[in-house]
Amino acid sequence: MRIFFGGQIDKSCRGGLVAIVDRPEVSREENPLYSVFLCKGIESYEFIYLTGMGDAHTSIERMYIGISPEAGDSIARELDRVPIGTVNLRDTDRGIVTPHFLDKYPERTPKIVLKGTSRGYEVSEEA
Repeated sequence: MRIFFGGQIDKSCRGGLVAIVDRPEVSREENPLYSVFLCKGIESYEFIYLTGMGDAHTSIERMYIGISPEAGDSIARELDRVPIGTVNLRDTDRGIVTPHFLDKYPERTPKIVLKGTSRGYEVSEEA
C-alpha cells in the first residue's frame, strides 16, 4: 500500500477528496479487478468503513488524500473495474503525485529468495 497526501499531491490535483484503490484477495476471485472509491474526506463514513471493515476483505493498494474531483475522476477512469496486472499503478501516481515523492519510498519487492552463506543470508534472486 502506498499513501500520498498533502504536499505530496501535485498542486493542480489538490482538493478535499480521498481516492482509495483496492483489490480483492486474489485467491477469492478468478479474474480480480481494481475498485476505486471516492470519499469526501477522512472523517466521512465511507472512508472509515473502507479503511476499517472494508479493508478486512480487500487490500488497499493506493490512497490519495486531498485530491480534487477532477483528479478523483481521472483515477476512477484509469483504474476502476480494470483487471489487476493489466495496468501499472505508478503511471496513475505520476499524474497525481509530485515527482519528488514518487521514488522517495519505493515499494517493496513482493518476493525475494535468500541463500545461506557462511555469514548468514543474502538475497539470491528477486522476483
